[in-house]
Amino acid sequence: MSKESTFFERLLSYSQSKGVKNVSALSEALGYDKPEKLYRLKRDPSARPSFDVLAGITKLFEDLNLRWLITGDGERELVESSQALPNMVEEPQSIYVTKSQAQRKLLKEKERLIKQQQETISALQEAYGLLKHRLEEGKK
Repeated sequence: MSKESTFFERLLSYSQSKGVKNVSALSEALGYDKPEKLYRLKRDPSARPSFDVLAGITKLFEDLNLRWLITGDGERELVESSQALPNMVEEPQSIYVTKSQAQRKLLKEKERLIKQQQETISALQEAYGLLKHRLEEGKK
């Protein structure tokens, strides 16, 4: 992606590389009710993202290099330095995940499991109906 690309183009390109299909899906992943905050960035290439938008993006994509996203300079993803600074302590990223983000992630997983279980139940009900019908046919 060229340096002349817009913030929105870089964001959409990166999010798609991470499996987010489109602007609506990205908006949902960021926790927005509507994708308007992102479409504003698309409509006006000179528009600047708010701090809240940037904060949400960094929480969603932990490896994303914000310098690249904002300016187009550098690599798309953060590169870990193989030379750790002496006496430097790194905090785990997981402590910064807010309770609501963790709950949202857990809710999505539970919804996925419920949907999967509902499909299984439907398939079993259909199989039960077929077996019951065959049994009734056999009695006649």
